[in-house]
Amino acid sequence: MQQEINVMMHVSISHILVDLPLKGGDKIDNFAAILNRHLSNMTVQQKFILRIQIPGNDNLAELQYAKIVALKELTDFSPFLSVMLELGPDLPSKAILDRFFGEKVFGIQIATNSFLSNPKGYPVLSKAHQQICK
Repeated sequence: MQQEINVMMHVSISHILVDLPLKGGDKIDNFAAILNRHLSNMTVQQKFILRIQIPGNDNLAELQYAKIVALKELTDFSPFLSVMLELGPDLPSKAILDRFFGEKVFGIQIATNSFLSNPKGYPVLSKAHQQICK
């Protein structure tokens, strides 16, 4: 990862999209240390976007949110770190979604299987997904 990021910095890419590790449970210390090393580099103003999959299960979504909070603490709440929320067909409760949207959200990615077919056969989003996009 070190070599890849250094190459990207010389190409003047302003944002790098990184997935939040799903494996390892709540252990994100090593990931945070690597990320923090690059965030604290004062010669490069590289911004990182952390893509986070939000599960439809409230308990799993709560664990994902706890990971985000822990990662932000370990990276000293860097202003160069923001999140992209990845929404699937199933969504957690509105209260949990509101917590995710309380973070510095760079963007939203909606999975293609979240789209439904309307009576004419065109793809549309569910009412819950439409509400989020508004």
